[in-house]
Amino acid sequence: VGGKTAHTGTVADGTIALNDTASAAIDEALRLSSSRNHSATHLLHKALRTVLGSHVEQAGSYVSPDRLRFDFTHFTAMTPEELKETERLVNEAVFASYAISAEEMPIDAAREKGNFYERSAGNGRNGAVWREIWR
Repeated sequence: VGGKTAHTGTVADGTIALNDTASAAIDEALRLSSSRNHSATHLLHKALRTVLGSHVEQAGSYVSPDRLRFDFTHFTAMTPEELKETERLVNEAVFASYAISAEEMPIDAAREKGNFYERSAGNGRNGAVWREIWR
C-alpha cells in the first residue's frame, strides 16, 4: 500500500489503537505450502507453452496453501493427450528439484532466455522490470 508492506490480522487479545506496537508471526508450514503452489504455477505455465505452443499466456491465477488455479489463453479445450503430457512435464520438473534463482531484467530478456518469469515491478510496458525465477 503506497510503497509499504501491508498485513492483515486479528487482534487475539485486548484492543489496538493508532501507534500501538504489534507482533506478527508467519505460519511457516502454510507459507511453504503457498510457496510450493506458487512455484507450480511457473512449472505449469512452462509445460503448457511446451505442449500447446508459445502463444499460451497466463491470464490469471490463484495460489493458496492447499491449491492453485491457473488461467491461460488457448484456442481450444485441451485433449486428454495434451493434459497427460502437461502433467508429465510438470511432474518431471518437480522431481528434478531445480535450483531457484532470481534476477531482475526486462521481460523480453527473460522471454529470450526461455525462463519462467513474473512481473515484480512496473506496469508491463516500456521496460517494466520482470524477475527471472528459473533457468
